[in-house]
Amino acid sequence: MKHFAALCSLAFLLCSCAGVHVQKPEVENVKKIAILSVSANEDIKKLEEEEDEGSLKDALVGVATSAAQDNVKELGKGRERLITHGADALAQTLSSFNGWTVIPFEAVTGNADVQKFFNPTGAESTLNKIARLVPVSGWRYMAPPGMHVLPYEAVVSGETALFGAKTDDQEIREEVGKLCESLGVDAIAVAEYYFFYDEGGLLPTARATPVAMVDVVLIDKKGNKLLYTDHGWAQVKGKGNVMLVDKYVDLQSDPSVDAYVNAIDKAMDEFKKVAKKKL
Repeated sequence: MKHFAALCSLAFLLCSCAGVHVQKPEVENVKKIAILSVSANEDIKKLEEEEDEGSLKDALVGVATSAAQDNVKELGKGRERLITHGADALAQTLSSFNGWTVIPFEAVTGNADVQKFFNPTGAESTLNKIARLVPVSGWRYMAPPGMHVLPYEAVVSGETALFGAKTDDQEIREEVGKLCESLGVDAIAVAEYYFFYDEGGLLPTARATPVAMVDVVLIDKKGNKLLYTDHGWAQVKGKGNVMLVDKYVDLQSDPSVDAYVNAIDKAMDEFKKVAKKKL
């Protein structure tokens, strides 16, 4: 298997003409948006190691051991700052498009129907469907305090429906879409960041370069994808170095967090540039 970084570069070249897909004219009806979930992998490992442990898809979606329920309950300061910045960057970016308005996070996390969505009852609950879609990789998610995890793979899986049947991700999107009315919005946003590092050399060192990717989807009231990205469509490197401890990034180190904050901003700049051309 080729190196993960090479595969990502190839994916970017193949998808550069697409990257961000927009459904027109439906997307033009969007004025108000609620961000339902922003998440990322908690432990940040080397790109090539993730490639060796599984497929490209598994590396890109690298997720919690118990699907959405295995969110990190208590984030350290570095992790909290990192993923909170990711959510803020998404809100600022979406707010810059065509006069769109993003409602406050608190209006979403405190909504009773949102809480019910993430804590359903019944054998065939939303979380059971998510668990079928999301591969178990041993990774854990982090999300901003108060926000639940909804993996990107769960709402944009690429599954193919047979004989007109609905795929699991389509059914989940329809459930997400129902939240629009309760939240008073036209669309729901879900995003996932993927963080890795690149040593950039043959010999292991205590420092490395931060690597980030982001996937974003907007879902309307009917569960349609108004805007969505291709998995691994763009890969960026942040400014500065990250500190490594036992093959993982040390997110207790301020320089490491700063470097990933920069990578988040660059990933969002790339998303904004491509999306604006399609909107």
